[in-house]
Amino acid sequence: MKKLIIINGTMGVGKSTTCKALYKRLYSSVWLDGDWCWLMNPWIFSDENKRMVEENIIYLLRNFLKNSSFEYAIFSWVMHLQEIFDRIIGGLSDMEYHLYPITLTCSPNALRERMLADGRGDHEIERSIGRLPLFQQLDTFKLDTTNYRPHEVITQIVEMVKQAPVIICDYDPTWPIKFHELKEVYQEALGDLIFSVEHVGSTSVSGLAAKPILDIDIVIESYKVFPQVCHILEKLGYIYEGERGIPDRHSFKRSDEHVPYHISEERWMEHHLYLCPIESLELKRHLSFRNYLRGEPQTMREYERLKRELAAKFRFNRDAYCNGKSQFIEGVLKNCADTLQRVEGARPPSISLLHYLR
Repeated sequence: MKKLIIINGTMGVGKSTTCKALYKRLYSSVWLDGDWCWLMNPWIFSDENKRMVEENIIYLLRNFLKNSSFEYAIFSWVMHLQEIFDRIIGGLSDMEYHLYPITLTCSPNALRERMLADGRGDHEIERSIGRLPLFQQLDTFKLDTTNYRPHEVITQIVEMVKQAPVIICDYDPTWPIKFHELKEVYQEALGDLIFSVEHVGSTSVSGLAAKPILDIDIVIESYKVFPQVCHILEKLGYIYEGERGIPDRHSFKRSDEHVPYHISEERWMEHHLYLCPIESLELKRHLSFRNYLRGEPQTMREYERLKRELAAKFRFNRDAYCNGKSQFIEGVLKNCADTLQRVEGARPPSISLLHYLR
């Protein structure tokens, strides 16, 4: 999915310097500076010109986001009010992309030094410093550049945009429908090689808000079929990524948005695919947690509140978001004492699994 990176901040904070280096650092990117749309002589600030400039910016951003040549569209502008920001984003509401709204900030002293070095006058400097508090009120990620050199700022932004932002959406009743569409593809392709296909994660719990990404576990009874299953999944367009630090949970990523490849060649909903043997502890944790939330509405709502709080706090830090959920998840699993006993092997795996699937 395309990524739109918006860099805003007060005059002199370093937006242009940052973006000039950023678009060179990010391969397949383009940079639009909102100030370019205001270059006029004489400079006339009127409602007519303001509307024209915003419409032109929206038009350009739409074209950049539609163009297959670019993965990243970078846009920089002052935008000291949320309403300006909202009008620009509102003009892109029908498009699919990941948004990274980043406000560059710094201390008043640092800003004064930078603007003096640029040859700015006292009036312009004081005006810019006076606007600093306005940017703290915006619904953006604040990146304080006071003690960072330009290349360090760029590195932080690049690390941020490597992964999708954490966005929690209200429950969508089409999620289980999308899962069953994918399940049919796997069952048709894999047949008797697999034991089951399980919808896990938050999208599998009716009524629970979640990131709009399906989590799917394909279950096999024996590692004997593992090479065959991997080979078929690769034909469908998946790329094997190994266990990624979690034993008996084998991860697959999609090579593009059309995976799994099918005769319809439609775009599939974003999803994470895992292959697990029937005795996998991680599989049983997935199923146990899912089934508990399905049967405990109050716990489900507590989990939803926690996720929304963490997503607001760690929108651009997926690791921190996941770590913030860990204690809650472990607490729920501890409440499933009988389930956890079976996880430890009190019953044969195939019998144990029937408990999780009921």
